[in-house]
Amino acid sequence: MVEAVGIVADVASFGALVGIFAMLALALNLQWGKTGLFNAGIAAFWGLGAYTASMVVTNPVPTALARPGHWGIDQAAFPAVFGVSTSFTVAIILAAIAAGVLAFFIAIPTMRLRADYFAIATLGFAEIVMNVFVKNLPGITGGVEGIGGVPQPFEFGAEGWKTNLSYFLLVASVVVVLFFLLERLVRSPWGRVLQAVREDEDAAQALGKDTFSLKLQSFVLGAGIMGLSGAFFAFWLRGVSPPPNSFTAADTFAVWVIVIIGGSGNNRGVLAGAFVVPFLEYFSVRAKSWFDLQEPLASQIFYFRLIAIGVVLILLIMWRPQGIFPEPKHVAKRPRWVIGR
Repeated sequence: MVEAVGIVADVASFGALVGIFAMLALALNLQWGKTGLFNAGIAAFWGLGAYTASMVVTNPVPTALARPGHWGIDQAAFPAVFGVSTSFTVAIILAAIAAGVLAFFIAIPTMRLRADYFAIATLGFAEIVMNVFVKNLPGITGGVEGIGGVPQPFEFGAEGWKTNLSYFLLVASVVVVLFFLLERLVRSPWGRVLQAVREDEDAAQALGKDTFSLKLQSFVLGAGIMGLSGAFFAFWLRGVSPPPNSFTAADTFAVWVIVIIGGSGNNRGVLAGAFVVPFLEYFSVRAKSWFDLQEPLASQIFYFRLIAIGVVLILLIMWRPQGIFPEPKHVAKRPRWVIGR
């Protein structure tokens, strides 16, 4: 019984992490898969959302001797609804807004750059935000120590499996709602114009479309979703810490791998791809105990996931460059009856 409860808790925690990466993948698919924006600064928007949410749901910690402390909000100020503090709702909303605002100010001077230069600019901004500002603001962000003691919305004390399972169900519900909302958006006239911008921006401009405004909207909305994912990641991890522990360029690369494997431009595909990268890490961490591995393999298998990711990418690029689930192409059918025939 105890072993079964532990398995439920472990699998539920893994499922929640898959959902968090699914949010990131859906956001990048909106920016790149639908609009053609090469965002290489995912870690910054993800991290900003995580830090914002962590500050909202924790009490302030004053700076002490050799301890940086961090900003927070007195949790007594938030009423509880059905036993759950409203601070979590506020944290999620503010995390999305903070990431969206950051994206807006990054996009204004860089959106007109070519795709490769835009990628370099977003990568540079991400490194500045996470390594310069976040890491070097003790008393606000916790400095190099980050922020700990972040709670989850549902706490069941010693029954950790209930806590993990309820959190997984919450994350899964958010992913489902987000998926259907984005599907509705990309199938709307707004979404079809985004795809026109992706295919040929000059042609879209010639048809009178404000391509700068459209790309800005897509970039800000996608970044807001990344901030939303960051909030859920902070709750899942029960804390945040600056690079090199979290929110690095490797995290940005992982999200790109998910989108490439799943199928760029296909929301269903990226949801499937969101399972691959977390599973490889999940498997590599637990393989030591599952298969009773001995040294040196026991200490090195965790890094084999990088080799596995590389192999998968090579095989996909060679045999299926459009991804496992490529973007569906909607072609108008010829009318059955044509005048004059």
